[in-house]
Amino acid sequence: TAEAPEGAHVKTSLTGRAIIESPNQTTTTIDKNSEITIIKDQPNQSEIFLTLGTLVAQVKKVLGVGEYYQIRTNNAVITVRGTKFTVTYTADKKTLVSVEEGSVFVKAYGKETTLTAGQEMTFEEKKPTSNNNPAPQPLLPADQGKR
Repeated sequence: TAEAPEGAHVKTSLTGRAIIESPNQTTTTIDKNSEITIIKDQPNQSEIFLTLGTLVAQVKKVLGVGEYYQIRTNNAVITVRGTKFTVTYTADKKTLVSVEEGSVFVKAYGKETTLTAGQEMTFEEKKPTSNNNPAPQPLLPADQGKR
């Protein structure tokens, strides 16, 4: 076990994993062949940059005003309040967000949406693609694409 302070860079091998446990009952598992940087690690304010690979986060405590747990990739920001979710960032610059429990707030392409349990969304360089059931909340009002 080792501490991972702000600015720490964690890279796992092809067969290794790392687990970060926070005092606020948040567990972040960095999957094999993944890279992260801890941007912020303050009481009830966590921010991680996922350079490549997959991490699974389980946030047990519902966070209050001013509190957050956030994962960033090059093309999306995922903010959570009391949930379990997975974020993958691939070498071909895609971000996949999948929610197992609770909900996450996702911001990409200047738009914001909420994904709930059982939903996932993929973000590519220019536009989001959805590949789940049930469908996540649309990034644009439903009537904008029907002309």
